Amino acid sequence: MIANNFIVTRYAPGAAGRFFSCCLQLSPDISSWNTKSLDLDKSSNEFRESMLDYFKESFSFDRLKHLKNEPDIPYICDFYSGTYPRGESISFNEYVNYQKKNTIDYYSIESKKNKFVNLFLHKSKIPEFLKNSIIVNILVDSAESQEIISKLSWLKHYNVIDAFTVDSLEKNPDFGNKLRRKTIKKFNKQSKIKVDSIRDFYFDKIFNNESLTKFKDKQLILEDHSNKHCKQEFINFSDILDSKKCLEEINKILEKNHLRTIASNETFILLHNNWTIKQKKILESFNIQ
Repeated sequence: MIANNFIVTRYAPGAAGRFFSCCLQLSPDISSWNTKSLDLDKSSNEFRESMLDYFKESFSFDRLKHLKNEPDIPYICDFYSGTYPRGESISFNEYVNYQKKNTIDYYSIESKKNKFVNLFLHKSKIPEFLKNSIIVNILVDSAESQEIISKLSWLKHYNVIDAFTVDSLEKNPDFGNKLRRKTIKKFNKQSKIKVDSIRDFYFDKIFNNESLTKFKDKQLILEDHSNKHCKQEFINFSDILDSKKCLEEINKILEKNHLRTIASNETFILLHNNWTIKQKKILESFNIQ
């Protein structure tokens, strides 16, 4: 069993982080969140079909179903937060012990196979248990990238109730998956937000959100001292949108860290196309008055 086997995707909300994670997981050395595929050869047709089914279920054409269906980690994670300070002092051993409480301890099972486990973060500070991890940061590399990420974040995470009310779907249990509903109820978050202007709220809280603008600058992403204890990698959001560049950049990151590259280019292209078509369809519904 390896001492530290985490590879972390760090990104601003809306920046394709979970999709990118699923692409990383096409490497034979990285465990898949799709638990039905864990014992399958990643170069096989059976794995390809399993992942296509997973993408059909996990990525929806309906923006309001995004949070309920999106890919999620099969590990216990409610003791820490990828966004807020909660759980930042949790040690590696404590993390492992938490996983043993899971109905199926996928973390231990996959670790014993010498597989890397993929988690995600949205914040600069790295929790203690992720010390010495590989962190892959998704950069907001252009004005166009910022615009696309903002629109996707808005469409998937918010819903307009009326001219002065916005529903934050991340805080509404009716729009979350089982894991998110449990967390929402635990922390009792109010989802309805009163605003003076829908347009102003979008530009103030989404387009110019501090979390999003931080990912435009490597120095801001790495500002917390905890980043010095991790291996930092970067990929441009615009490259993720381009299937050829995305494949090339992922394989570069994998090779640099002595991990096997994506097992099947054909599987990657099929999944990338599946995801891209859905994002384009969702973006068509963007309309801020």
